[in-house]
Amino acid sequence: MKESGFCATGSCKPEHGVPQFGRCATTDTGAAVKIHIEKLRHGYRGSDGRRHVALDDVTFDVADGELVSIVGPSGCGKSTLITLIAGLARPEAGSIRVDGVLVRNPGPDRGVVFQELALMPWRTVRGNIGHGLEIAHMPKAERERVVDRFIHLVGLAGFADRYPHELSGGMKQRVAVARTLAADPKVMLMDEPFAAVDAQTRITLQKELLEISMVTGKTILFVTHSVEEATFLGDRVVVMTRGPGRVKEIIQIPTPRAARRWDSMDEDASFTAARERVMKSVRAEIGE
Repeated sequence: MKESGFCATGSCKPEHGVPQFGRCATTDTGAAVKIHIEKLRHGYRGSDGRRHVALDDVTFDVADGELVSIVGPSGCGKSTLITLIAGLARPEAGSIRVDGVLVRNPGPDRGVVFQELALMPWRTVRGNIGHGLEIAHMPKAERERVVDRFIHLVGLAGFADRYPHELSGGMKQRVAVARTLAADPKVMLMDEPFAAVDAQTRITLQKELLEISMVTGKTILFVTHSVEEATFLGDRVVVMTRGPGRVKEIIQIPTPRAARRWDSMDEDASFTAARERVMKSVRAEIGE
């Protein structure tokens, strides 16, 4: 990350003596930095009573509007990283900033989609998607317009009045994504959201997420165990080392999101080369 020499917005004033990165920080490509992670370290005490370090000296940036995948061996701290960025825990050392603001707690600027969806079974699709808007006291007419928009965006038209037990796994996942989008966060944090669905549904959800990301322009951080999924979705792929998790390398995926189709990706030499590089990097960490 680099800082520009001139702040036209006046938004880079120090906070408690700490320089702000916000709009006046850019990535090497010139895009504004949305998430800045610096020298992050975090651990926990296991059931054996011993201290385990989950993440150590993790530093990288995510640009505004970028979709970044994170992949690595089990136990490398991928989910811990999502938890810390969400503000659900505080790191032992290092910092996380979103638009230059230090993350200390959960906030409406960050929406999270977990593998476990936590849909409310007594609420319909419409009610689940609009729940956060109700909490925010959005007027009913406006709330219904927003909910309708995202019901259509995620392909749930005709299912608005169904309850979670009446939906397939893929539909439930769409509800979770729509619920997060409806709250209009600046950043979407996705922790293996497609892991529990069947292979065909997973492919469909991946294609839909690419389309949603381009329509909404959201910044997305996507955690997965699947190299195929990571490379198909990400503008870049962050490969983590074995625990304690560190950034091993960050690999650019050259194929634009708009051009990605599962039935033709194997014919894209630059994509397959990037995918093989990610695969080789992950396999080296698990000893294959």
